[in-house]
This record gives sequence, C-alpha cells and structure tokens, in this order.
Amino acid sequence: VGSRHLTTHDTSYISGTIIDGNQSGSVVTFESGETSMAVLSGFTIQNGNASYGGGISIDNNSQPNLTYLTIQNNTATGTHYLLGGGGLYIGGYSGIVTISNVLIINNSSASRAGGVRIGNADPIFTNVLIANNFSENQGGGIGTYTGSNPTLINTSIINNSSNGEVGGIYNYNSTDM
Repeated sequence: VGSRHLTTHDTSYISGTIIDGNQSGSVVTFESGETSMAVLSGFTIQNGNASYGGGISIDNNSQPNLTYLTIQNNTATGTHYLLGGGGLYIGGYSGIVTISNVLIINNSSASRAGGVRIGNADPIFTNVLIANNFSENQGGGIGTYTGSNPTLINTSIINNSSNGEVGGIYNYNSTDM
C-alpha cells in the first residue's frame, strides 16, 4: 500500500497523506505472517493509541517493508513489561523487518520504548530518525528485548527521554547493535 509518493517520488505526499488512528487502537497492524512482499510506503501514521504499537504493530511472524513514513504522535498505553512501543512495535518472532527512510518522532509509552520496541525480531533500520520520543520506564528511543538483533545503518537516535532507565537505547538480553 502506498501513497502517490510511490509512483512520483514527490516527498510532499508523505506529509500530505495521513492515516490517523483517532486514538482508537494501532493505526496499522501486520499480524498474519505477512511476508516481505507487504509494503507500506509514503504515509504519515499518527494518533494511534494501543497497549503496544500505537502507530504500527508488527507481530506473529510478519516481515513487512516500511518505507518513506513519518510515524508520529502515537501512544502505547499498556503498563505490563512486555508492552510498549509508542511509535512502532516489532515482536512475535517477526524475523527481518525492513524499515528505511522513516521518521519516528514524538511518540510515547506508559511502559517501555517510546519510539520502537523490539522483541524476538531482527529488524534492519536504514536512514531512520528516532527523535523526541518518551517512555515512562525504559528506552525513550528504542527498547530491545530477549532474542532481538536489530541492525542500525545511518540511523540517528536523538533527544529521546525516559522517567526510568535510558533515554536513547535500552538493551535487555539482546544481541548488541
């Protein structure tokens, strides 16, 4: 699924084509084992509100490609330690998820990982900005948990904060990035 950015390469379509969650769950969900053939490109994903993955939730062996997105102003409300990921949640043995040319900004979590929560997955981030996200507990920008092996290429993690441990990247029992 893509905006007109997909065919025109005009970046104004990213900010002009908005998928708004209206504070009623994850804005976009991949939960049925989608393969790398599933592509989401050229949108602003905003105003999601869910226990985990307020903006985008990727679970159950799903491996989509996310490109040219702005993921902003989303919230993860769950307080259980397995929840979080205000902007993006990647879990459930999802393997390799590709995230490229994406902004993950101004998201929050009542638990862990304001920007991105990764558990049992191996995402590849290329040309990504993770900024101005907040978590109540750990990992304002990114939280990586058991069985994760994320790869960060030309990825900036700036100005994220947490009331608990670590504003930038919190890593628990995962392979080093």
